[in-house]
Amino acid sequence: MTLPFAKALESGDMASVRLAPKADFHRHAFFGTYLENVERWLGRTLERPVFPMTGLKEMEDYAGRVLAPHISSRTAFEYTSESALDDAREDGIRRLEMSFDIRTADHFEDGVAEFASAIGNLKKRHANTVDLGPELGIARESIGDSRLEDRAREGIESGVFQSIDLYGNEGACTLDAVIPLYRLARAAGMKLKAHAGEFGGAERVRKTAETLGLNEVQHGIAAAESADVMRWLSRNRIRLNVCPSSNVML
Repeated sequence: MTLPFAKALESGDMASVRLAPKADFHRHAFFGTYLENVERWLGRTLERPVFPMTGLKEMEDYAGRVLAPHISSRTAFEYTSESALDDAREDGIRRLEMSFDIRTADHFEDGVAEFASAIGNLKKRHANTVDLGPELGIARESIGDSRLEDRAREGIESGVFQSIDLYGNEGACTLDAVIPLYRLARAAGMKLKAHAGEFGGAERVRKTAETLGLNEVQHGIAAAESADVMRWLSRNRIRLNVCPSSNVML
């Protein structure tokens, strides 16, 4: 018998949890599929991360050392993206907003145009089971690199991406440096998101949301430190896409 979602969570009935229709508004394509799937594709086992980690840098170091050597190519991108959509279907996810880092366009001979076309085709192939909302992902470390910023603008203008997200080290760039891209994304009708408040305080969440005109904040858990910031987010109807297991593991 399938249990209602809340009771399934309480009892640990993962089969019922998976069957319940859900939405996932925060998934990175690079990390989008299960590690076991990547291992089967590679035909080898990979070193497992140790939890809890000491923070974002340890996660990035692990990804760069263990994952990137195997999944930083066009072939790997195509496999992991398809696999992520298959996983979403099996997990009962009906709406998936998954970010595709603009740096991945470097794996495509024709750059952003071919990259965006591949994502559009991915959306079409899975349209009967998962409503994919492609998200343009930009690392804060990419801001200030004129080539990557030009690519980000091309991605916005492609019409393929429905939202935009900013992530990475919150000190890697100023918010003011990102405003032009977010203005362009807003003019294109895209939903505006950004990571904030993972490791900073509540006021950083508010300042990021206010400066960039965000519709949603990825993580944003530091907002809980301030009742005033929580009220401000509520009044402005800014949703926090919280990832409890991710935040515990970090």
